[in-house]
Amino acid sequence: MTNLQRYLLLLICVASVVRCELFTSLAHMERALFAEREISSRIKEYVTEEKQRLDALSRLADELETHSSKALENTDFYLGNPVNAYLFVKRFTVDWERHIEDILKWKPNEEFNDKIDKLKEYLPTYEDLNGAVAALLRLQDTYKLETEKIAAGDIAGIKTSELSAVDCLYVGKYAYTQSDTYHCHMWLEESLDKDLKEINKTADRAEILDYLSYVTMLQGNVRHALDLTNELLTLVPGHDRALNNKEYYLKMISERKKRWEKLQKWEKLQQWENNSGRTSR
Repeated sequence: MTNLQRYLLLLICVASVVRCELFTSLAHMERALFAEREISSRIKEYVTEEKQRLDALSRLADELETHSSKALENTDFYLGNPVNAYLFVKRFTVDWERHIEDILKWKPNEEFNDKIDKLKEYLPTYEDLNGAVAALLRLQDTYKLETEKIAAGDIAGIKTSELSAVDCLYVGKYAYTQSDTYHCHMWLEESLDKDLKEINKTADRAEILDYLSYVTMLQGNVRHALDLTNELLTLVPGHDRALNNKEYYLKMISERKKRWEKLQKWEKLQQWENNSGRTSR
C-alpha cells in the first residue's frame, strides 16, 4: 500500500468518526431543545398558577376587609343578630377549612405564615359555631319563626343575611348531633329546597338527602324516607348506607302493610261478631 493510499484511508476513517460524533452531538442537542421547550412550558404553567393564587389572595383580602369594615361600623347591631353571628362564626370554622386554607397554602415566606397562625388564635372555634347555631334555634322556638323566613333573611320583619343551602345544611347537621329531629328535619328540608333554586351550588345534594331520609324515617314517614333514598341512589348508585337503608325501609313498609291487613281482618271479625250478637238477641 502506497503512502497516498494510507493517507486516503486515514482520511476516510477520521471523516467517519467525525460524522458519527456530529450525529451524536446533533441528537443530543435535539433532546436538549425538547427539554428547553418543556422547561419553558413548565415555567409558564407555574407563573399562571402563581397568578391565580395571587388573584385569589387579593380577592380574599378585599372580601375580609369589606366584611370587617361593615361589621365594625356597629358591632353590637351586627353581631347581636343571631343569623349574622352564625354566618360570622361559620366563616372562620367550616368555610375557613373548606376554602380559605386552600388559598393560604400558597406560602410566600415563614413570616407571613407565622402572622396568620397568630391571628387565627383570635378567630372563632367550632365550639363558638355550635353555640351560635344553638342560639339561632332558641330564637326560632322563642318567637315561633318559620325556617323558610329565617333562611330568606327575615327575622320578624328585620332584614338579615340570607342563608345558603350549605348554611341550612350545617344547622340541620348540628340539630342531628343533638338528637333534635324536629329542627333537623325542618332545616334539612330548607337546605334541599335552597339547593334546587341555587344556580351556583353551595351544598352536596347527596349529603342533604342522606341525612334527611334517615331523619324522615325517625319521624315515622317511612315511605317519604324511601323516596328520598331512591333520589339519593340516582345521584350515587353505589351509596352503601342508602342501599342498606332502602332494604330496611322496604322491609318496614312490608311489615306495616301486614300488620294493617291483620288489623283490618280483626276489625271485620269483631264487627261480624257484634252483628251476630245483635241478631241472636
